[in-house]
This record gives sequence, C-alpha cells and structure tokens, in this order.
Amino acid sequence: MAGLPAGLASAMDYVGVSVAPLVGQVAMAWSGPHLLGPVGAVFIALGLGAAD
Repeated sequence: MAGLPAGLASAMDYVGVSVAPLVGQVAMAWSGPHLLGPVGAVFIALGLGAAD
C-alpha cells in the first residue's frame, strides 16, 4: 500500500511542472515580468502550507 502515496506524489510533480508555464504566462500577461517573483513566492508559500 506504500506505493500509492509515492505514485500520487510523483503524479503531482508532473502536474506542477506542466501547469507552471501556464501560470507564468498568465502572470506576465496580467502584470508584466516585474511581478513574477512575488507570484512565484505566493505559490511557494502555498506549497509549503500544503505540505505541512
């Protein structure tokens, strides 16, 4: 049964890698490249909060 959580974690890695360019392009379209850092920081904080 230990394989299921490991498989889901791996799948979420792939989802994150595939969604990241879309989020970056939307952030650049809405606010320009100067806010990519803060937008990335928000997603990092969300990820750390979800991992807790």
